[in-house]
Amino acid sequence: NGAKDYDRAVERFRAFGMSVYGTFVFGYDDDTEDSFVQTWRFVQKSKLFFAAFNHLVPFPGTPLYERLGRENRLRYAAWWLSEKYRFGELAFEPKKLTAQQVTDLCFHYRRLFYHPFSVIRRSLDLKANCKNLFMTILFFYQNFASRRDVNLRQQLPLGVDDAEK
Repeated sequence: NGAKDYDRAVERFRAFGMSVYGTFVFGYDDDTEDSFVQTWRFVQKSKLFFAAFNHLVPFPGTPLYERLGRENRLRYAAWWLSEKYRFGELAFEPKKLTAQQVTDLCFHYRRLFYHPFSVIRRSLDLKANCKNLFMTILFFYQNFASRRDVNLRQQLPLGVDDAEK
């Protein structure tokens, strides 16, 4: 079972005093809201130092970009140049969720992970996250800085507006 393998791997890292940064990508064809819920359960159980809840990005020139283009699922032909595209937004239409649902769910779980209650809960991990004074200071500083960053970056424009062309 893949989930049990991840559980064991994270526990082994923590047993050796190593903090873990988990990054998760959503928007795959089979992803549903339950994909987020299951990931959140794993994240909580694993007491990760950091976590990223990101969406799948179809970079130009990749097989994913080509496939989504063939399937007419790209929301913007050149999303990286579009003045309408915003950070955190899905550039394509997924199969089982809407682009807005994936965007909102990624943002929700980022905010949930860096919520003060989550930070405090994860700080109780004395094996890795807060195993000494240095790690404790680093843990709190990085988590609260990440909380601020999550809120600042969401919906920032990435493309070029007409005045810059």
